[in-house]
Amino acid sequence: MFGLFKVANLETIDSPQVAELLRKKGLKVLDVRTNGEWKMGNIAGSVNIDITGSDFADKIGKLNKATPYLIYCRSGVKSMSAARYMSKLGFEEMYNLKGGFMAYSGKQY
Repeated sequence: MFGLFKVANLETIDSPQVAELLRKKGLKVLDVRTNGEWKMGNIAGSVNIDITGSDFADKIGKLNKATPYLIYCRSGVKSMSAARYMSKLGFEEMYNLKGGFMAYSGKQY
């Protein structure tokens, strides 16, 4: 499915891989859902930058491109869009959560 949306420097991972990845030093977790969705539940330590917000490009542009990012949304579609944009800006290492927060939230990792 995501083959059509190949993004440089991006690896799609599933929920069981998240716990292992979260132990990676320097990894930042980026939630691109709305603030309301984020407040209803999120991955601990995540930063919320709403992909639909008018300030999305400005906020993403201020992030360190050398930092590795785990990016997620509700189902994995908007996070792919965010990753495509971030790739164009030169972000070096990104991970997309397959199935998004819906796939992750019901699991015990």
